[in-house]
Amino acid sequence: MNLIKNIPTLILALAAGFFASCATQKPAPMAGQDGRPVNPHPPGSYEHFIAEPTYPKSFNYWVDEELLSRTNKDNSHIEINLATQRGFLMNGDRVVIDYPVTSGRASQPTPKGEFRVLEQVVDKRSNKYGRIYDVDGKLVKTDAD
Repeated sequence: MNLIKNIPTLILALAAGFFASCATQKPAPMAGQDGRPVNPHPPGSYEHFIAEPTYPKSFNYWVDEELLSRTNKDNSHIEINLATQRGFLMNGDRVVIDYPVTSGRASQPTPKGEFRVLEQVVDKRSNKYGRIYDVDGKLVKTDAD
């Protein structure tokens, strides 16, 4: 008997869950005349960039030139998404630049946390990763670039 009284509440809860899940999903790409997916967002927009099938695994980057002109050290920060291997220059909560990054490896994963840039060095070269080893592990070249 209790179950019958609660059916309207159950239906309402299921409907709310359904609509909430729809709100967080990416819209399905529309199909063109040839049946292939068409990006539904305006070309050049950030939404168009991230809706591309190759995102985030591409080497492409996106820049909001107008927002970049208003971005400085006082209103910006950088975020790195280790899962997608993408970096973001942010102005407040808006993406200024979205670009690919490479981080860590299984034996030495990139630490998570908040970090500050302490210095900027033009043409910095790594003195740690410029070595080439042969199949037997013998050092072949010490200053590879």
